[in-house]
Amino acid sequence: NVVIGVACAAEALSSVGRASGYLVAFNLLWAATFGFGLGVVVAVFPHKTNSWRATLVSFKLWDSGGAVLWGLFYVARPTFGAIYLFFGMSYLASMSTTLSVLSEAKYREVLRRADDLARNDARRYDEVWAALAAPRPPVAKVVEDGGTGPTPARALGWTPRPLAEQVADLEASYAAAMAPAERRQKRQRAASVGALFREAVDVFPLVFAKLEALKGGGELGGGVKGVPRAFQKAWRSYAGDHRKLCDVVRASLVFDDVDEITEALKRVVDDPDLVLVPQAPDKNRFAAPAGVFGYRDLQLAAVLRTDEAKKRKLDGHVFEIQLHLRAFEHLKREGGGHRTYVSSRNLRCS
Repeated sequence: NVVIGVACAAEALSSVGRASGYLVAFNLLWAATFGFGLGVVVAVFPHKTNSWRATLVSFKLWDSGGAVLWGLFYVARPTFGAIYLFFGMSYLASMSTTLSVLSEAKYREVLRRADDLARNDARRYDEVWAALAAPRPPVAKVVEDGGTGPTPARALGWTPRPLAEQVADLEASYAAAMAPAERRQKRQRAASVGALFREAVDVFPLVFAKLEALKGGGELGGGVKGVPRAFQKAWRSYAGDHRKLCDVVRASLVFDDVDEITEALKRVVDDPDLVLVPQAPDKNRFAAPAGVFGYRDLQLAAVLRTDEAKKRKLDGHVFEIQLHLRAFEHLKREGGGHRTYVSSRNLRCS
């Protein structure tokens, strides 16, 4: 842009007294302004759809303006070169208009397809949730008798608590857990992507061992996020800021009902080696389902403060703890829910 600007200035100075020369200089200045404006927009919004739209609009303005300028130049000095440039810029203007209309139509078609996938997922998850919320008859539950007879255990009728009560208790427990959470930004301290992944690989076994001791009757899973997906999320969601990737290490606990999730949350909160990081209330997606996808779970961000983590300087690495319901997790993994979510997410970002 500096070189073009100097060329424009030189052209303008050399064309003093010649009207046609001013048109040439102004056309060069127009091109330089267009290039600068487009560069700023794409640099500021590298991961937004708006940058694509801004690019198309910029090209439209540039070639339309160029067509007008070269048309004026042809009027001032009729030459074959000027008329060819005029028709060429007019052709580019019409092509950019066509490209803008077609790409916008295709983009909206893709969004509609993504919304259809999301609504279908939400419908299936809502059906599961409705089944869990339906009144259930008493079930037999084996309890200790406490006697000394031949039957130290006996079966009693047990009615599960209403789902709404379970969710209300979980919501209250989550709010209580966030109140004393460590007041710090939810950001990684690693100086580079490489350092972030080295920390993740080192801290994952320590996190897994800690949650193994806290899982109770839950099923423990998780791992380290793949590098391609981490880069993809960093650019799509965080404009390339790797320090906002706080789920490179993920641990998931799967339970049969919401009450078990509440008890697991309390065990995490009470453990002195786990320090929670404040999050928004919408991370409790049992109270507020995840957008139109309908999936319900609870996500926590935490750091590990064991002696081993401190010794290895891993106590600042933020990781994610996911608490799931078994019925939802089964539909997500076995029923194609996660695959549909990925397809919809990629369509929205394509």
